[in-house]
Amino acid sequence: HHPTEIKEVLHGIRNVYKNYEKICIFQPHRISRLKDLKTEFSYAFKNADKVILFPIFTAGEKMTETPLGPRPLRPAEHEWVIYPEGSMGYVTDQDISMAIGQQKGVKSKGFDDAILTNQERRVRRYHEVLNDYIEGRR
Repeated sequence: HHPTEIKEVLHGIRNVYKNYEKICIFQPHRISRLKDLKTEFSYAFKNADKVILFPIFTAGEKMTETPLGPRPLRPAEHEWVIYPEGSMGYVTDQDISMAIGQQKGVKSKGFDDAILTNQERRVRRYHEVLNDYIEGRR
């Protein structure tokens, strides 16, 4: 979840799906990444019409008060919905609540790994390598 990656994906989606509303669902990972890339994150979502912002996934870092305020991104021209405080309608809210339940299941002791298709495994590997470069491990 690097701001450059988000910006480029949303730019591509904006170009391909010109006549559709673009809704971005984002959960920031790592407090330190938000602090270090505050400026970059503030511009990453400009091609989204709406942004649904989940609470920060701390990934083992100690959670204190949100380092960038209640909204870690500067106000933009699109509508902000911070889940679960706001609603985007019944269907979207239902999808989001299911995603939260799935995340809890992924963290359970009985979960080994997801069963992924070849394409999903390639995408996962791409993100692992991208994260390695971002974190300076490559």
